[in-house]
Amino acid sequence: MATSKPRVNVTMEPATYEVLRRAAAAQGVSMSRVVADLVESVAPMLGRLADIGEALQRAPEEIRATLREATENAEPALMQQLGGAQHDFEQLLEFAEQLGEGLRNGRGGEDPRLSNTGVTQ
Repeated sequence: MATSKPRVNVTMEPATYEVLRRAAAAQGVSMSRVVADLVESVAPMLGRLADIGEALQRAPEEIRATLREATENAEPALMQQLGGAQHDFEQLLEFAEQLGEGLRNGRGGEDPRLSNTGVTQ
């Protein structure tokens, strides 16, 4: 399908490509659609970062140095927050895997067993 929208080519590592391929297949959409949706979702933040970057290019060195220091000081807290979000996401994936295992084992609509402690069959 022809489009008047701008295009971009992306080169990525084979493992990243495989993740993208799997995500697209799981959603029933093209890999291009997955990439476009991801970029679209972060476009507002990218725009703000571009604004900041452009302003910093015009700023005197002492302001850039102060901002660099503030960014380095904020990094540990940001990484901790990202780690918490990653942990939550991993728990969601684990639950989805358990649910999928329950469906494969013929337990149908029953709740998946979330722990094997004290489970007997």
